[in-house]
Amino acid sequence: MKKVTAYTDGACKGNPGKGGWAFVIVNDQNQIAAKRNGFKSDTTNNEMELTAISQLLQLLYIKGTVDRDITIYSDSQYAINCITSWGPNWSPSDWSKKKNAELINDCLGQLHILKTSNKIQFEYVKGHSGNQGNELVDKLANEAILRGS
Repeated sequence: MKKVTAYTDGACKGNPGKGGWAFVIVNDQNQIAAKRNGFKSDTTNNEMELTAISQLLQLLYIKGTVDRDITIYSDSQYAINCITSWGPNWSPSDWSKKKNAELINDCLGQLHILKTSNKIQFEYVKGHSGNQGNELVDKLANEAILRGS
């Protein structure tokens, strides 16, 4: 697999509340090559969206595939913008929206570094629009919430 194609999603019951994240990697024949999901008891939807991307990139890094062209499909414009547009304007010491505020998301700095040091393209896909990859990660993220409850 020379090119990596993946879908990511995060979900939350309550915001903040119980959350789940998921990703799938599909091969050139559009078959699932890998999938993961996880749960966090007290989180936000945005944190779960970013966690899904972070977990995906960590797996790709461990497998040694981060040097390949990677396309990540996400239904979160927030997550995509944090990594591609807004992140470059924030310094690592100021990942918050305003002074003395909580960090936006702990993994944001890591994601920005991985994005800028690798060939990663983000594509927005509208959620719940029938896209098979997006529907699958949505299902997996919500299953993680049910398991973790």
